[in-house]
Amino acid sequence: MAKLKLTEQQQAAVENRGGSLLVSAAAGSGKTKVLVERLFRYVTEDHCHIDDFLIITYTKAAAAELRSKIAAELSKRMAETPEDRHLRSQLLRVYQADIKTVDAFCTALLRENTHLLAQEGERYTLTPDFRVLDENDAKLLRQRVLTRVLERFYEELDEGGALLADTLGAGRDDSALEDLVLETYEKLQSHADPEHWLAENRTIWENRSGDFDETPYAAELLAVIRRKGFHHMEALRRAGQSTV
Repeated sequence: MAKLKLTEQQQAAVENRGGSLLVSAAAGSGKTKVLVERLFRYVTEDHCHIDDFLIITYTKAAAAELRSKIAAELSKRMAETPEDRHLRSQLLRVYQADIKTVDAFCTALLRENTHLLAQEGERYTLTPDFRVLDENDAKLLRQRVLTRVLERFYEELDEGGALLADTLGAGRDDSALEDLVLETYEKLQSHADPEHWLAENRTIWENRSGDFDETPYAAELLAVIRRKGFHHMEALRRAGQSTV
C-alpha cells in the first residue's frame, strides 16, 4: 500500500514543536493521520515511548479505532525496519498507553487519587471501587429525586406554586410540570455555575418593577421575532418575483 502523502499544512502540523497546537479541519480530511504521524515523529526522532503520551478522544469507539491505527502503523514501520529495537519495545506499550475518552481518563485519575480527597481527620469522600452512572441509571435516579422534590413542592404549596401547578396541569396531572423541571435541569448543565445563574435570574424576576418588556428576555424574544419576520418577508418577496 502506498504511503499517504501529507499536504504542506499537515506536514507543518506533524513537525511543529512550538508548544500548543490546534488542528482544525473537516471530517475525513486526515486529522487522525496527522496525529499518528506526529506521535511517531516523537517516537522515532526523540526516542519517546508511546505510553509517555495522553491521547484523549470523545467516544470509546474513537479511542479503540485510534489505538488500532497506531498499532497498525507500528507494525508497518517494524516491517520496514525490523532491526529497530526501540520500535519493537513499543509493541506492549501501545496497549498500555493512555488512549481513552475524557470520562475514562477522569475516572482513572480519581480512582488513583481517592486517598487525597479526604480532609484531615475526615473519612474518604470517595472509595476506589466507585463506578460512573450509565445513562439508564442516571435517568432512574433523576426520576426518583424528582418525585421527592415534587412531593415536597405540593406539601409546601403557596399561592405562586398553586398557580404554576394549575397553569401547567390544567387540573389534570403534573406531567407537564415534571417535563419542565427535567428540561430546565438539562439546560442548566450547559452553564459553568448553574446555581449562580439561577440566583441571578431569580433576582431579576423578584426585582422586576416594570413590564415584561423591560426584562432581558423581552429583547431576546423580540430579536427572534424580527429574524423570523425578516425570513418570511424575504421568502414572500422571492415568491412574488418568481411569479412576475
